[in-house]
Amino acid sequence: MTIAQRVAGFLREHKPKRFCDDCICERLSLSRRQQAFRVTSALGETSDFVRDDGECSQCHISPRKVTAASQ
Repeated sequence: MTIAQRVAGFLREHKPKRFCDDCICERLSLSRRQQAFRVTSALGETSDFVRDDGECSQCHISPRKVTAASQ
Protein backbone atom coordinates (compact mmCIF):
# COMPACT_ATOMS: atom_id res chain seq x y z
CA MET A 1 0.00 0.00 0.00
CA THR A 2 1.39 3.42 -0.93
CA ILE A 3 1.70 6.35 1.46
CA ALA A 4 -1.04 8.15 -0.49
CA GLN A 5 -3.37 5.18 -0.07
CA ARG A 6 -2.58 4.97 3.65
CA VAL A 7 -3.25 8.70 4.20
CA ALA A 8 -6.47 8.68 2.18
CA GLY A 9 -7.69 5.58 3.99
CA PHE A 10 -6.85 7.06 7.38
CA LEU A 11 -8.77 10.26 6.61
CA ARG A 12 -11.78 8.34 5.30
CA GLU A 13 -11.76 6.08 8.35
CA HIS A 14 -11.77 9.09 10.69
CA LYS A 15 -14.24 11.24 8.75
CA PRO A 16 -15.26 14.00 9.59
CA LYS A 17 -12.23 14.65 11.79
CA ARG A 18 -9.54 17.00 10.48
CA PHE A 19 -5.83 16.30 10.92
CA CYS A 20 -2.67 18.34 10.48
CA ASP A 21 0.30 16.87 8.61
CA ASP A 22 2.28 16.39 11.84
CA CYS A 23 -0.45 14.27 13.40
CA ILE A 24 -1.00 12.26 10.21
CA CYS A 25 2.73 11.59 10.15
CA GLU A 26 2.64 10.45 13.77
CA ARG A 27 -0.49 8.30 13.46
CA LEU A 28 0.77 6.53 10.33
CA SER A 29 4.39 6.27 11.53
CA LEU A 30 5.73 8.05 8.48
CA SER A 31 9.42 8.82 8.53
CA ARG A 32 9.07 12.48 7.49
CA ARG A 33 6.35 15.10 7.78
CA GLN A 34 6.98 16.06 4.15
CA GLN A 35 5.53 12.71 3.10
CA ALA A 36 2.21 13.65 4.67
CA PHE A 37 2.41 17.20 3.30
CA ARG A 38 2.86 16.04 -0.30
CA VAL A 39 -0.08 13.67 -0.08
CA THR A 40 -2.48 15.99 1.77
CA SER A 41 -1.68 18.86 -0.60
CA ALA A 42 -2.60 16.68 -3.55
CA LEU A 43 -5.70 15.26 -1.84
CA GLY A 44 -6.87 18.79 -1.04
CA GLU A 45 -7.10 19.47 -4.79
CA THR A 46 -9.67 16.69 -5.23
CA SER A 47 -13.38 16.77 -4.51
CA ASP A 48 -13.08 13.88 -2.04
CA PHE A 49 -10.98 15.80 0.50
CA VAL A 50 -10.87 19.28 2.02
CA ARG A 51 -7.65 21.03 3.04
CA ASP A 52 -7.88 24.41 4.74
CA ASP A 53 -6.99 26.32 7.90
CA GLY A 54 -8.55 25.01 11.08
CA GLU A 55 -8.03 23.05 14.28
CA CYS A 56 -6.51 19.59 14.23
CA SER A 57 -8.73 16.94 15.82
CA GLN A 58 -5.76 15.29 17.49
CA CYS A 59 -3.38 18.00 18.73
CA HIS A 60 -6.03 20.78 18.85
CA ILE A 61 -3.56 23.36 17.57
CA SER A 62 -5.21 26.10 15.58
CA PRO A 63 -4.88 27.59 13.08
CA ARG A 64 -3.09 24.94 11.04
CA LYS A 65 -3.51 23.44 7.63
CA VAL A 66 -5.76 20.46 8.22
CA THR A 67 -7.16 17.84 5.86
CA ALA A 68 -10.36 15.79 6.09
CA ALA A 69 -12.36 13.42 3.90
CA SER A 70 -15.37 15.22 2.50
CA GLN A 71 -17.35 12.24 1.21
